[in-house]
Formats: sequence, structure tokens, C-alpha cells
Amino acid sequence: MSKNHQFIEFDMQVVERWVKTCAHMVSGKRFNPYKPSETIDWVLRTNPTNFDFSKINKAQYPDAASKITFVYEDEVLELYSDNEARLFRRLNKGLIERGLLKQYLGSPSQVNINNTVSDQELEEIASITTIAAFKKKLYGLSSAVTVGRLITVLKTLDKKASYITAAEEYYKELQ
Repeated sequence: MSKNHQFIEFDMQVVERWVKTCAHMVSGKRFNPYKPSETIDWVLRTNPTNFDFSKINKAQYPDAASKITFVYEDEVLELYSDNEARLFRRLNKGLIERGLLKQYLGSPSQVNINNTVSDQELEEIASITTIAAFKKKLYGLSSAVTVGRLITVLKTLDKKASYITAAEEYYKELQ
């Protein structure tokens, strides 16, 4: 996976973002955000599960970007100060000039929190009295882990078999 390209502690002070433009791994030097007097290596690497190997034929698919499912966390390097950004350009001048890195003008993808459900909320879902209303809430969840937790709550509360069966069937669909 990618390394030393994003530091979560500094995510509110991002000055610039850089993205690799090729399918293969790209690495270089940057200044350490914790100790600006030190340089560290960074690597941007596409996860093999995000690469479509069925499009390997260059004649049919000349655009490398069409072969990759873009994942911000693997493809983008973040810089956290103007000084670091200026020095980054110097340290990685060859990569930038060859077109292996370009400035990224987008923003990080938002984290989907639809499946962030507390134990109390799961108990409330399990306590719904009609099966139709229960299924409506159940199908609003899209994580097998969350549905698995709901099944445990249903069994703990000794709910009707129809509720547990509905949850287990949906759980199998999600896996």
C-alpha cells in the first residue's frame, strides 16, 4: 500500500495535493511533517484489487486511467505547508517533469457513515413491532457487519423467527 503520503493528524491544513498519473508505483522524497528538518520517502501504489487486469491490452485500452479504480487514500499525496509544497517540487522535479505526478485539484472522498449504528439504535430497530417496518429499516443498512450485529441483538432479545430469518437472508445477500 501507499506509504508516507497522508498524515491524518494534519488533514485540516492541506495546502496541496499531488496524484500519480500512471498505473505503476511512484515514489520520491518529501519533508517529514513531524520534523520538517528531515526528509522521508513516500510511495503511491495502486492496490492490485483496484486494477482491472482484463483491460491489460494496450491496443484496446491505451488509457491507463481506465484500468484503475481511483481510491483517494492510495493515489493522492498531501502536503501541509507552503514551505513543504515548495520544497516538494524541488525534491520531485524529475517526476513532475516526466508527468508521473500532477497537482490534484479535487478533495478527499467523504466517509459514508450510514452504517455507524450504536447498540442502542440496533435495539430500537430490533424492537420494531411490524415486520414491514422492520424490513424497511433493515434494508436501509448496507454493511454485512452491521446486519450481523443486528442478528445478534435479535437473538439476544428472543425476537420472532421471521425477523431473524429476514435479517439472515439479507446478511447473506450483502456478503
